[in-house]
Amino acid sequence: MTIRRMPLWLMFKAIYDSDKNKLMKRCWKYEDNIREIIFSFDRDVESFVVGRELISLKRRDVELIFGLCGGDIEIPLKGVEYEISPWIRRCFRSEIDTLKSKFILYKNVIYKKLSKVLSMSDGTSIGDAERLTHLYLMVAVLSPNRNASISPHLALYLEKLDDACRYDWCGYVVNMLLNQLKSTQNTKAGGCTMLLPFWLCEHTNLVRPVNEVGFPRFLKWDLNDLEKQHKLLKLTDLEAKFVGPLKLKTSTREQKQFEKLLNYWKEHNIITETQSTDDNEDTQDIHSLENEKIHSLSDPTQTSSGSGGELNLTPELGTPLEKDSVEVAVCYGMANDEMNKLILQVDELKSMISEKDNKIEQLKENLSGVENAFNGRLKEEEEQHEREILEKDNVIAMLRAEVEGLRSNINSESTPTITQVYENPENLAHIDSIASLAIVSYEKKSLEKEKEN
Repeated sequence: MTIRRMPLWLMFKAIYDSDKNKLMKRCWKYEDNIREIIFSFDRDVESFVVGRELISLKRRDVELIFGLCGGDIEIPLKGVEYEISPWIRRCFRSEIDTLKSKFILYKNVIYKKLSKVLSMSDGTSIGDAERLTHLYLMVAVLSPNRNASISPHLALYLEKLDDACRYDWCGYVVNMLLNQLKSTQNTKAGGCTMLLPFWLCEHTNLVRPVNEVGFPRFLKWDLNDLEKQHKLLKLTDLEAKFVGPLKLKTSTREQKQFEKLLNYWKEHNIITETQSTDDNEDTQDIHSLENEKIHSLSDPTQTSSGSGGELNLTPELGTPLEKDSVEVAVCYGMANDEMNKLILQVDELKSMISEKDNKIEQLKENLSGVENAFNGRLKEEEEQHEREILEKDNVIAMLRAEVEGLRSNINSESTPTITQVYENPENLAHIDSIASLAIVSYEKKSLEKEKEN
């Protein structure tokens, strides 16, 4: 049996056939976009506010965007006391034995085990590789918790590989994401948040698709284009002309690809009857499993080039699970996680840089205030010094006038004797003034020399 029997085959095949570098760049996860979409979620009506419209998240969105197939049997969000399936106990025996608490399937644990299983070649390892690949894509993209883990109870629905496609994996992804959006008090939520930017592209006219016929539909979009538009627009204030279809419909091309996969399942007795899709939303969202009917979507036969020519399906139906194809999907998931970590680190660095910039601006303002105060103080001291010099100049001028008067008296005919001069108090005052004049003149010259220095 091949991995084609698994519900995530369409998504796996799309990643495998694509140019990995181009796909990673186009599927870059911008946290600002996701936060804005989460911010627009109305918990009361469980819908997103897009302009004046309320658009709900449907299982049809998950089917068409990620190509995740499945039936109608509900998968609960939590298992009964974290029940562990027999194959998990067998596959993770050593990890379970070393734990004293509940066993949780962390992403790195699944990745290590998958890498080990891929190095084996027995029949048991092929089945385990299919199960582990499914779990890894679930924890990496479709339904991760905030701590990058999933509950072990999901493995119960992979115990019998041929029955995995009978369960409602799309409903589980939608229910988990909605549960996270309703319970979170901020713009950080667990679940398939990677779905949200592609969902926004499908339900709005903000960006043009880079591949009109890409399927699954995440191949249609370049999230870098959405980031450019999103910086200029606010989702809740979006104009009516930018709001697209409220409900998605399956195209004829997608329907034909869908029928190919159903025929494969029928030929291998995975299902006995097929159920065609219908554009009516009620019919699309209800998938009956009575008489072993199943609802799923299309086959990823579109090549990564995005051309509109004939579709090429490779590998052919029935191709066995290849180690390289699984490793490619695992590597892509790991790379996507690393990109998300780097984005968070960049956001933290931006926040730190912003804080430092604010501190620098505050220091500049403080320095400017100190500089202004210093300049004002210096100017006041200079003005005071100039006033003192002016006063001393006035005193010197007055003393010079007094000296001239004394000289005039001495040169007159009634020149007094030395004894008369000293006996006259007024003459003594003039002599004191002359002495003071000499002292002031000396001090002035000293100040001028200090000023020059």
